[in-house]
Amino acid sequence: MEGAVCVLAGGGSRRMGKNKARLKLAGVSLLRHTIRSVSFLNWPIHVIRHDRIQKCGPLSGIYTAFLMTQKQVLLILPCDMPLLTSALLLELLQKFDNSSHGIFSFACGRYGFPILLKRNSMSGILKQIERGDYSIQALAAGLPGMKYSVPEEKTSELMNINTPKELTRAASLVSKNHQRTTPE
Repeated sequence: MEGAVCVLAGGGSRRMGKNKARLKLAGVSLLRHTIRSVSFLNWPIHVIRHDRIQKCGPLSGIYTAFLMTQKQVLLILPCDMPLLTSALLLELLQKFDNSSHGIFSFACGRYGFPILLKRNSMSGILKQIERGDYSIQALAAGLPGMKYSVPEEKTSELMNINTPKELTRAASLVSKNHQRTTPE
């Protein structure tokens, strides 16, 4: 399977008060953390900074991603999920069934990122935007896709950084992980 990675970085960052993609965590921007997590794929990476349809949340970014590339499969990630590992992404890719429209991550009772979608889901995304429903939950329910239940021990990898408090919490987690992996 060959595809493209699309990183959503076009949101308003209202709760954070500044551009989240450029925020630093352990000296590295949140966007760079995301890009590092997918480097093993050797797929082209597109950073979606400007949504084609404004004020539609992440659905607009996903729709814009399909307009930016002709690849048949897109791995969609937000720029604010710096704890995501390549191991979790590899599990998602291995679970992907080529007969469906895609696969949605599912954790803590909700669908979310990362999402792997095929091009044939584009019309369903546009119809949902036209209805004014910008929910990832509705997208997952409306597309004939698969559910990837993220193992409980890996749910911390799905942490989104939306507020300064969440950034502080993520910095603490990164520091603890570094201490566990640093040889003595």
